[in-house]
Amino acid sequence: MKTTTPIQTETESAITCDRCQANCACGDAGWSETQSIEFVAGYGSIFGDGNTVAIDLCQDCLKQTLGQWLRVTSHPEPTKWPLDNENDN
Repeated sequence: MKTTTPIQTETESAITCDRCQANCACGDAGWSETQSIEFVAGYGSIFGDGNTVAIDLCQDCLKQTLGQWLRVTSHPEPTKWPLDNENDN
């Protein structure tokens, strides 16, 4: 017999850009274009040893602040996996 225990989970429902304060709710057009950067600073880091560094940026602020250094590459048609062809009949 299996015994289960209900657990509470959390999921992101909105993200606010740390630069322009634009709010984007889950499901909005810009949701998938919002970028979150988070890392733990290493030994000797200018951010302090072991500190967590984080930022959330909308696509406009990402381009305005980092655009000249971003490497943007266009991609051809997505690769089809062998199993994708099974339903083409």
